[in-house]
Amino acid sequence: MKNLRFLSINLFLWLSVALVAQTFSRASYYKNANGKMKAELKTALSQIINPHDVKDYGSLWKYYYLTDRRENNTVIDRYSNETFEFGEQGVTVSGMDKEHGFPKSWWGGDKNPAYTDLHHLMPSEHYANLAKSNYGMGVVTMPLAKKTEIWDNGCIKVGRGQAGNNGLVSLWEPADEWKGDFARAYFYVITCYEDLEMVQGEGANSMVTGKYPKLQEWAYKLYLKWSRQDPVSDVERTRNDSVFNIQGNRNPFIDFDGLEQYIWGTHMETAFNASAYENPFDGTIPEPEPEPEPVIEPELEPQPILPGDYVKVTDEPDDWTGTYLIVYEGESVAMNGDLDILDAAYDTICVTINDDVIAHTDRTDAAAFTIEEVDGGYTIKSQKGQYIGRTKDSNGLDTSMETAYVNALSIDDEGEVEILSTGGAYLRFNAASNQKRFRYYQSSTYEKQKVIALYQKVKAMLGDVNADGTVSIADVTALVNIVLGKTVEYELEVADVNGDGTVSIADVTVLVNMILGKTNE
Repeated sequence: MKNLRFLSINLFLWLSVALVAQTFSRASYYKNANGKMKAELKTALSQIINPHDVKDYGSLWKYYYLTDRRENNTVIDRYSNETFEFGEQGVTVSGMDKEHGFPKSWWGGDKNPAYTDLHHLMPSEHYANLAKSNYGMGVVTMPLAKKTEIWDNGCIKVGRGQAGNNGLVSLWEPADEWKGDFARAYFYVITCYEDLEMVQGEGANSMVTGKYPKLQEWAYKLYLKWSRQDPVSDVERTRNDSVFNIQGNRNPFIDFDGLEQYIWGTHMETAFNASAYENPFDGTIPEPEPEPEPVIEPELEPQPILPGDYVKVTDEPDDWTGTYLIVYEGESVAMNGDLDILDAAYDTICVTINDDVIAHTDRTDAAAFTIEEVDGGYTIKSQKGQYIGRTKDSNGLDTSMETAYVNALSIDDEGEVEILSTGGAYLRFNAASNQKRFRYYQSSTYEKQKVIALYQKVKAMLGDVNADGTVSIADVTALVNIVLGKTVEYELEVADVNGDGTVSIADVTVLVNMILGKTNE
């Protein structure tokens, strides 16, 4: 199916295949790996495909034009079924990202050769990239924590699944037609960069330290299966040749279908021979295994709303002053106030909405906006100090560190939030695939854009020192630890129970009386 789908790979790539065929000898290129097995074979391959000439990250769209362009000028996107077209060579395709198939955060994000290696860095639709995050690759069987559904755009899935002894972890899963492609990209990365430790963050669920086996057993066994069920295609061969022309090295797991079996699978005791390669698959493709039965989780009690969480505003308050996330619920995204340039496509972060609550994280707090009352309305300011507004009735978004733009806030009869600028434009969300942004839209057309919601940050409760949502004897213990100097990080407005500007034994006395229901004169 994949070969039929991509028979229209552009003429340039087919010509490049012909050129490579004249100059590339598989037997010669890989001769130094002959006679090697298992870990030694992996190291020999690493030495063959290093060093290489990776390109600057900012120039990659120039090369995607050569590696991922169909004859009809559309982008080959392995992460979504959306259709995107190339413009001039080197111009970024709007709505798409440069996505690391193998998460860069697993090695700490250092800008080493792996950071811009085209063998695993491919174009991706923006929201698929955001949803995939830095999760490992596996079989998704249930939603992410606090989500009610698996994220599924018809191509990739994002949720949770079993990861060996790690139990249930966050994962993403490629479409069947791309599973082998991504497996071989993983095998390439852990071979080419075998000296790079890749166990940071989510990487701890998939990787092990050292050069071999590099992947945890559950992971390499799964990827071996995917690689066999989805063998090397002409699309991969063509791309491999193109990348070879660009950065001077190849993915051996594409050049030799089934090569991974010599390192982690059935042929570990068989010596590799590039001149007389024995394909472990022998032309056979196993039937896909049935999908695993979904894991049904027990009913959980609703999570308490904790100080710092964001709660949807459904009734118009007397005073809008507070800290908020500006949210488009249709795609579970919030306006990202942490950006230096706010008026830009994809000015968003992904959020998890659970029963009209968004749990606070460092990322949501950085993206939030502060709303303050002023003469004539309210100002809306990012955490970086940028005021937003619109001084004329037209599409756009004005920002300033000095000018405090005034907005009118209200909730209409249908319970929808309206944010109206002094110029007459309304703050809305544009959901077009090549626009996707929060912006002010002129009054005559703003209703064509998507309604936004405001989620207000829950203030900490006085005396709730341990931030569990209640005031109890546990908070007394926490407060005593502050007084004794055992705890140095705390919220003054919560711990200063008597309101004298300091935290002392007097606050402990007042807190105890609060819990006992006594008043303090």
